[in-house]
Amino acid sequence: MIYIPHGWLIAAFAAAMIWKSSQYRRNKDVALLAVVGAFFFLASGYAFGEYVQNRPDPWLLSAMGYEFVGTVLLVGAKACIVAFFVLASRHTAQTKKILVGLGIPLAASIIVMAVCAAVAGPGAKPYGFADPAVVGFNLGEKVSTLPIGMLIVFYCFAYLRLLSGTPAHGIVLAAIGAVSMLAATVTFTVQLGYYAASERPPRALVALGRWEVYLGQLVFLLGVSWYGLVMRIRAVVVGLAALRDVLLLWRLWRFAVGVITRFLPERRMPAFRVRQPLAAVMEWRQAMMVDIRDALMLLSPQIDPTSTATVSGYARELQRVAAANHERPVLYGEPHRAAVDQADTFDADRKLLVALAAGLGENMVRVRRQWARPTAKV
Repeated sequence: MIYIPHGWLIAAFAAAMIWKSSQYRRNKDVALLAVVGAFFFLASGYAFGEYVQNRPDPWLLSAMGYEFVGTVLLVGAKACIVAFFVLASRHTAQTKKILVGLGIPLAASIIVMAVCAAVAGPGAKPYGFADPAVVGFNLGEKVSTLPIGMLIVFYCFAYLRLLSGTPAHGIVLAAIGAVSMLAATVTFTVQLGYYAASERPPRALVALGRWEVYLGQLVFLLGVSWYGLVMRIRAVVVGLAALRDVLLLWRLWRFAVGVITRFLPERRMPAFRVRQPLAAVMEWRQAMMVDIRDALMLLSPQIDPTSTATVSGYARELQRVAAANHERPVLYGEPHRAAVDQADTFDADRKLLVALAAGLGENMVRVRRQWARPTAKV
C-alpha cells in the first residue's frame, strides 16, 4: 500500500476547500457550501491526527478522547458529502427527513462511543483490540458511518441519473470514490469483529483505513473538482496560445500602431491584471488584432464594407484591392490565403493575422516610408 504523508493530504483538502469557497462566493450555490464543509472536516481531521500522533502527554483528553474527536470530524465530513449530493440531485424536499435519519445512528453511535471510551479508561490505546471497550468504540463508530456511506452512494447515483445524457465524468469519479469508501468501511467493520475474537495485530485494519482515505476520499476530491480542474487546464492552454500569438503579432502590431496614429488618436492597451494574467493576455491579443485590422482598413480605403462581413470576405476584398491598385500599400500575401479558406470564425481570423506576422517581409509590406514609425520595417 502506497503511503501518502498526512501533510500532502492536508494541503490537498485545504486547497480544495479554499477553491470551492471562492466558487461559492461567486455562485452562492448551497451544494458548493456542503463541499466546502466536507473538505474542511477532512483537512481538520488529518491535521488533528497529525497533531496527536505519538504524543506522550495528551492535552486535556485521553487517547480515546482524541479518537472520539477524530471520529466526529470523519462523520462530519461524510454528512457534508451526503448534503452535497442531496442538494445537487434536487432532493431538497427530503432534506429534513434525511437529516433526521442521519441523526438517529449518529446519536446512537455517540452514546456507544462515549460509554466505551469511559470504560476503556485514559490509558487505553485506540487500536488495542484486546480491550473489548476499544472494540465497542470502533463498532460504535461504524454504526453511524455505514448508513451515511450508503446514503452517499444512493444519492450519488441519483445525481448521475439526473445528469443522464450530459457529460458527467467528474461525478462518475466521485461515485467511484463513494463506492470505495463504503466498501472499505464495510470491510473494516467485518475485520473489527474478526480481530476482536483474536489477538492478532490489526495490520489489515491500517491498510484498509489507508484504502478508504486514498482510494475513496482522494478520488471523491478529484471527481468533485474535475470540471473545475479541466476548465483551469483549458484556460492555461488557451492563455499560453494567446501569449504565443501576442509574441508573433508584436512586430505587425507595432507597424499597425504606426499607421493608426497617423489618422486616429493613440489607443491604450488593456491593463495587465495580476490576479487574472491569462485573461489579460487574451485581451491583449484581441486588442492587437483590432489594431491590425483597423490599420488594414486605413491602408485599403477602396475596400467595399458590404463585402467584409466575414474574415474570408475581408481577405478576398483585400486581394481585389491589391490587384486593382498596386501602388496602394496592402498588408496581405497570397501564400496566406489558405489560412482563411474556412474562415468566418475568430480562430480563422487569428490564424490569418498570425500568418501575416510570421511572414512579414519586404514583399508583403509595401508601404511608403513616411507612413510608418521608424520602428516599423519598410
